[in-house]
Amino acid sequence: MRTRSLELSCRELAILLCHPQADYLSVLNNLIDSDLSKKSTKYLRAFRDGIADLSPFELQELYTRTFDLNPMCSPALSVHLFGVESFKRSHLMVGLLDMYRIADYPVSGESADHMSTVVRFLPFAENDAREEVAQFILLPGMAKIAEFLDSKSNPFSYLMKATISVVAAETGKEATYA
Repeated sequence: MRTRSLELSCRELAILLCHPQADYLSVLNNLIDSDLSKKSTKYLRAFRDGIADLSPFELQELYTRTFDLNPMCSPALSVHLFGVESFKRSHLMVGLLDMYRIADYPVSGESADHMSTVVRFLPFAENDAREEVAQFILLPGMAKIAEFLDSKSNPFSYLMKATISVVAAETGKEATYA
C-alpha cells in the first residue's frame, strides 16, 4: 500500500471478513477503488465477480455456510493453527488479549482470534507484534482457509487471498498463498 492507510484497509477488510451487512458491497467497492496492490485488487475484483449475482440474503447465506457451519473454514484462526481441542488455542487467545490490552485496542463482538478481529488489530500493533501476528497467526491461518475454499471454488477464497496479499505486503512477510 502506498498512500492508503493500513488502518483504513484493515478496517474495511475486517468488515468484509464478518457476516455481510447492508454496506458490504460499498465497502468492497471502496477497497477495489483504493490504491492497494494490483494483486490485492485483482483478488477483490474476482471476489466481487464471484458474488455479483447473489442477493443480499444469498450472500449472507453463503457466508454462513462457508464460515459458520463449516469447521474447515472456521473464522477462529487458532483452530487452523492448533486444531479444535488443543490447549494451545487458549494460550494464543490469552496472548492476543494481552497484545490488544497493551495496544489499547478495543475488542468487542467477535472472539480474540476471529480473523476479522486480528486483521482489524494489525494497525494498532507495534511493528514487532504486527510482524509476529502476521507471520504466525494471520498468514498461515488464512492460507489454510483460502486453500480449502479454492478447492471448493468458493468466491470467499479470493477475499482470503486479497487479505493475505495486503497483510504480507504491509509486514514484508512472505505470503504463502497470495
